[in-house]
Amino acid sequence: MTHSCTSNGRKTTSLISENDYKAIQNALESLSEYTLVRTLGDYKIAVEVTTAPKVWGIPMLIQVKQWHGNIYRVKNCATVAEMREYISEAKEVFRYGHT
Repeated sequence: MTHSCTSNGRKTTSLISENDYKAIQNALESLSEYTLVRTLGDYKIAVEVTTAPKVWGIPMLIQVKQWHGNIYRVKNCATVAEMREYISEAKEVFRYGHT
């Protein structure tokens, strides 16, 4: 499945592929740190699987950082499903330029 997003009014393919999602899931399951960075024009996304603070009650978390022009967003997610949902919702924020 391919996701789509809009960058500067143009429909583009998602920068995170199904193989990327699988690699992120594998990193969570194997308790391994992992970093992925993708850029398209003035849009950039960085995904990091990293050790979670004890307060989270889980060993690893996914940190999603997104930049689009002067807009910056960051979100910590416990699961790949939560990350997918956040990325999908964030596309609308970047499309319309507000948070």
